Amino acid sequence: ALFSHKLKASARMIAGLRAKTSSNSRLTVHCPDAAVSAGPHGELLAARMQNALPQLGDMVLARTQHIDETLTSIVDLKQVVMLGAGLDMRSVRQAAVLPNVTFFEIDLPAMIAERKRIAAMLPQDFSERRVLLEADFRNEDVQSLLRNHPRFNPKLPTMFIYEGCSMYFTAEENRRMVQLVRSLIEHPQSCLWCDFVSLDVASGRTNNRNIAAFLEGMDKLGESFIFGVENPSDWLSEAGLGLVETTRCGDYLREADMVFNTYSFAVARRW
Repeated sequence: ALFSHKLKASARMIAGLRAKTSSNSRLTVHCPDAAVSAGPHGELLAARMQNALPQLGDMVLARTQHIDETLTSIVDLKQVVMLGAGLDMRSVRQAAVLPNVTFFEIDLPAMIAERKRIAAMLPQDFSERRVLLEADFRNEDVQSLLRNHPRFNPKLPTMFIYEGCSMYFTAEENRRMVQLVRSLIEHPQSCLWCDFVSLDVASGRTNNRNIAAFLEGMDKLGESFIFGVENPSDWLSEAGLGLVETTRCGDYLREADMVFNTYSFAVARRW
């Protein structure tokens, strides 16, 4: 029960950050369902964590917008697999603009139950286009879960989204996840979107007080950062994905603040 509470607290906090607007003109993304996902508790946590790390809101909005842009760039996209869906209601938000796409939302049972509860409060949940799957990445065979599902076809153009997850898993667990995705990519348009923090952030060696305060807050939520990389392109290539495009958050936002450049987005393909 305590684990479930912490899991939902962290997800609500991220939803609370998605519900905010930014003063950065580069960020135009709008997540109308985020406030419902966050609830008062999530909005309070978001405000507290952003007080610790003022750049945090723009970092979350930047990754949300970057994923949106990647989704719309894939020709004839048919499937989106959300690995660790959390409380991101992207599948509801984008179903109307992506009418031919099926969303597969994978997370722990407690989070899937919470997603169902939240979707029931929305004007339209697009349930016919959404497949909710319960799985623990550490202990369950997610590859077989997808391959054996009657609605999933690895030969179709597919985007795998591994958002806000890598920093909580070990290097080996992350490598297994990337290799799992690689095994499910059977179309040249298919890709993996993922994000990474720098090694200094994950190891706690950063000398930035705001980052240190944020990491302390995440520790209290029970979700400590344990993994980071200096070069996401090299790491993903070594894990088996051949074509990788990496974007530092600061470059994406056109901001010189070094905090933004401790965080990167990557889009990786098999070929």
